Amino acid sequence: MFKIPDPPGFTPFPDPLHQGSTPPTERMHPTMPMPDPASGELKVDPEIQLSAKGFDLTVSFFYSTAANQQTEWGFGRSASVNGQLLYHDYNPGVERAVATITRGDFGQQSYRVSDETIETIVFDASDNTGNMTTVMYVVDDKEYTEFFLSGMRLVYGNPVTLTGDKSLAKLVRVEDPSGNRQTYT
Repeated sequence: MFKIPDPPGFTPFPDPLHQGSTPPTERMHPTMPMPDPASGELKVDPEIQLSAKGFDLTVSFFYSTAANQQTEWGFGRSASVNGQLLYHDYNPGVERAVATITRGDFGQQSYRVSDETIETIVFDASDNTGNMTTVMYVVDDKEYTEFFLSGMRLVYGNPVTLTGDKSLAKLVRVEDPSGNRQTYT
């Protein structure tokens, strides 16, 4: 059993129907948001929902006063479809590599390698996070897949090497157990 500390913006129960982001709360209301009393963070979440075969396409847009980064959506802004997976092999051969998923709502979840073969790498969330998803990297496909208990899958693809020991993959599609999929470009 290993423990990974909870990162800032920790998302205990990611929702695959919101591309891994936490479903919006009353605090994130688009016209009357309220700051988090503990941190003072103001997070706003307007949504677009379109009916689709299998499962509806729900895109949430986020603004957070705690996010100090520039994205393609603007400064401190993001969208639920803006999920990313950062793979970091800290100390090859000594420590297990870590994959950190950053959700479109700025929440993060870390995973550590639990099993590795020539074809696949399996990552498990640490026991102290309450997260019930696992991640698998398929070497031939160059894709990371996050598996949910519901059978839904988030797929992060086209990893780009940032440095020798880090690579970044973007959310490219969501799949349901029946094979329906939504693809993001």
